[in-house]
Amino acid sequence: MKLDLSSLSSVRHFAKSVAKQVTKVDILINNAGVMMCPELTTDEGFELQLVSNYLGKIHFDNINLKNGVYRPMKAYSQSKLAIILSTQEMSRRLGTDSSVTVYSLHPGVIQTEITRHFPLYLYLFLKPFMVSIETGTQTTLYCALEESIQNESGFYYENCQRLDNMVSQAIDAKSAQKLWDLIVLITGGNTGLGKETAYQMSLLGAKVIIGCRDVQKGETAAQYVKIKNPKANVIVMKLDLSSLSSVRSFAKTVAQNESKIDILVNNAGVMGCPESKTDDGFELQFGTNHLGHFLLTLSLLPLLREAPKARIVTVSAALHIYGKIHFENINLRNGAYNPLLGYTQSKLANILFTQELARRLGSNSTVTAYSLHPGVIMTELQRNLSNILRYFLSYFVVSTEMGVQTTLYCALEDNIENESGSYYELDGRVVVITGANTGIGKQTALELSLRGPKIIIGCRDVEKGERAVQEIQLKNPKANIVVMKLDLASLSSVRHFAQSVAKQETKVDIL
Repeated sequence: MKLDLSSLSSVRHFAKSVAKQVTKVDILINNAGVMMCPELTTDEGFELQLVSNYLGKIHFDNINLKNGVYRPMKAYSQSKLAIILSTQEMSRRLGTDSSVTVYSLHPGVIQTEITRHFPLYLYLFLKPFMVSIETGTQTTLYCALEESIQNESGFYYENCQRLDNMVSQAIDAKSAQKLWDLIVLITGGNTGLGKETAYQMSLLGAKVIIGCRDVQKGETAAQYVKIKNPKANVIVMKLDLSSLSSVRSFAKTVAQNESKIDILVNNAGVMGCPESKTDDGFELQFGTNHLGHFLLTLSLLPLLREAPKARIVTVSAALHIYGKIHFENINLRNGAYNPLLGYTQSKLANILFTQELARRLGSNSTVTAYSLHPGVIMTELQRNLSNILRYFLSYFVVSTEMGVQTTLYCALEDNIENESGSYYELDGRVVVITGANTGIGKQTALELSLRGPKIIIGCRDVEKGERAVQEIQLKNPKANIVVMKLDLASLSSVRHFAQSVAKQETKVDIL
């Protein structure tokens, strides 16, 4: 089966294909690698040997060895040390009761294709130490099959023997953990969408930092996450986005405790509140929703740059389309303020900031930025809305589980790597419309496509349906529409259509 270890996309595809074909894997041998190659990067921008061999000394401050630091031997030794540390940390996380055990090893010096980049002097030096492939494979077979090492998970082997006397770098538990841990920082993770984001991220094994104004509520949210996921690593820290002093203090504390941040989710916000000022004198919604996150993002940028790849995800809102930046009166004073005006201005600012940040970071940056609309979700954010407005919005409400999908998409989806600065709306709903290739059905499909759901058009004339989709996508290029054969005059066709939909979708929200 095709597997390119220098491409994370290829690795995921390979793993999915294996999972479809077999019900279990008894032995996994991570054998492939590259050695002493010229300075190259993978499809995802990582140094080639680090990713192909695993992800010396682990150069966390410049893990891809850029800006003239690269040396073939330095890169190779870093990648091999990473394998040993990764094995130790995986063993620790699996625990002593796990049915899965892990080992790392040195097979000996063997002349294979991996030595193709060797300079002649190095090859001549190593030749007297070389062993045959048959001899070299014995340590691999020993670790894979020997029953007596069942309780030695995490150890390193040479010549079919456990090696306990290792260099200090190879038994550095802190470095081992650092290679594994994904650090995710979420603002306002104590309620609603932020709390659900924290839970979902914890399921990925990430260390989650919740920054929120009400620490007690934050601790309650952390307990909620830990009840649902007992292995969750969640910490809560004080952060008041309406106070620039609090933002600076929070960022400084994070920098003291963490060496990097992989994902920053600017989630917190206020909405529809009475006219108020922040501690620094700014209009409350603009100060909290935009300025607080603006300062936080820039303050944490050095930590984001320390991650091999980092993402900044800012939760905006569809209401930004009604917004305008009132540069001449940005705090909406002297009677200009109304709650909706303040909110839409702040949410438009989120999107504009994301676009400009992406532009300034540049196309070669390891940090990318995205903004999004999560859908209409009834959380504490709406506590200041009138009952009439809350009643109106209730018709468009989606669950927090559904709403969080767009945040997760922007934070984790590989395919948007080159779309930094973009804005996303993924409602998460599935709509089935029969006969939508003409007239009212087609117009309904167009109108609903503007709200972000996936639309399935069921019609008798598939060719006409495809033309309808093209017309809709000309008006809404982001429309997510598929056409499927459905002849309502044939019960057999109806059954086949229903079965096809059921295979592809886990739910239908609107029929």
